[in-house]
Amino acid sequence: MIQSNQKVLVTGGTGFVAIHSILQLLNRGYKVRTTVRSLKSKEKIFEMLENGGITDFSDVEFIEADLTNDNNWAEAMIDCDYVLHIASPIFLRLPKNEDEMIRPAVDGTLRVLKAARDAGVKRVVMTSNFGAVGYSHKDKNSLITEESWTNPNEKGLSTYNKSKVLAEQAA
Repeated sequence: MIQSNQKVLVTGGTGFVAIHSILQLLNRGYKVRTTVRSLKSKEKIFEMLENGGITDFSDVEFIEADLTNDNNWAEAMIDCDYVLHIASPIFLRLPKNEDEMIRPAVDGTLRVLKAARDAGVKRVVMTSNFGAVGYSHKDKNSLITEESWTNPNEKGLSTYNKSKVLAEQAA
């Protein structure tokens, strides 16, 4: 493993994709800071990283930050070279109002991008999903490109997929 002095902020540290991203970053020698809604999640993350083979946690930092407010986002970016914006709200139940999922996704993405810009972060990578581009793409003979947005008002589109397309369009 090559030790790097570069630090990556990974948003949404308790999520499936985030844990795998953190594992890969640590295995490649990066320092990682991750956001969590509560620092009580640290032990859960340590356990998942340990299950992935990580034994030294000295290059892992945590900071409380929530997509729904500005608290700690500027601090989260300090000394970070890169950001992997993975956090996005997902509910095990259908939200009563779709804005419960859409507003944190859209506003949170803009909040992360603004804080990264203000901190001079070199690059932000934002994860999304097929739902942001694929559901309105009906021509199976053409490629899906950055112009291939899913229509957020498409009948039958889940609130989660709607939140992803709107957050990506906002970015």
